[in-house]
Amino acid sequence: MTNPEPPDTKAKILDAAESLFSEHGFAETSMRAITSTADVNLAAAHYHFGSKEAVLGAVLERRLEPINRKRIDEVRRVLEAGGGDPPEVEQVLHAFFGPAFETIERMGEAGARFVRLAGRMHADSNETVRALFVDQFRDVVPPFVEAFRRALPQHDDDVIGWKVHFVIGAMAHTLAWTRDVGGPSAVGLPGPPADPAAVQEALVSFCAAGLRAPVTTRSMEDVR
Repeated sequence: MTNPEPPDTKAKILDAAESLFSEHGFAETSMRAITSTADVNLAAAHYHFGSKEAVLGAVLERRLEPINRKRIDEVRRVLEAGGGDPPEVEQVLHAFFGPAFETIERMGEAGARFVRLAGRMHADSNETVRALFVDQFRDVVPPFVEAFRRALPQHDDDVIGWKVHFVIGAMAHTLAWTRDVGGPSAVGLPGPPADPAAVQEALVSFCAAGLRAPVTTRSMEDVR
C-alpha cells in the first residue's frame, strides 16, 4: 500500500498530539483536533496510527524509549563496574534520574511540554491511559529492581517496591515543578530555582536517605 502522505506526516501528528494532550488531556483531545493542528487529513492519522490511543502510545514511546534505553545501559554499567559488589544507592539513582533530566533539559520547550503531559498521565484515572504509560517501563523495572536489591540488602522486596514507588513520584514532581513551573519559589518556599544538575544532586541525596531509612513493621502493615 502506498503511503498517501509525505514522510514528515507522522512527526507532525505526534508533535500536535503531544501539545494538545499536554494542554487539554487525553479525554478532551479529539483526533480531529490533532489532525487540524498538524494540518493533515484525518485519513492520514488513521493510516499511520489507527486510533487516538495508538497516537498517545507513539507519543510516549518517541520520548521515553531513548531515555529508558539509556537508563538500562547506565544501570548495567553500574552493576558491571562493581565486579559483584553491591552498588551505592546514589549510583543507581543517578542511572535512573540522569537520562531523564539530561534529555528533558536538552529538549527545551518540547521537554517542558512532555513533562506537562507526563504529569497529566500520572494523575489520569483512565485505565487505558495509565496502562499505556506504565507499559513504557516494562523493560526498565527488572534491572533497577535488581540493582536496588543489591544496594539495599536490609530491605525485602515489598519495602523496595514501595520505596522505589516513592522515588518515582518524587522525580515526576521535581521534573514538573522545576522544568515547567519554577521550583519551590513558585509556591512560596525558600530557595530560588537551581540549575538542573544541582536539582538532580539534591534529589539523589534526598531519595538515597529515604531508601536507606529503616521501615517499621507497623508502617509496612499500613501500606500492604
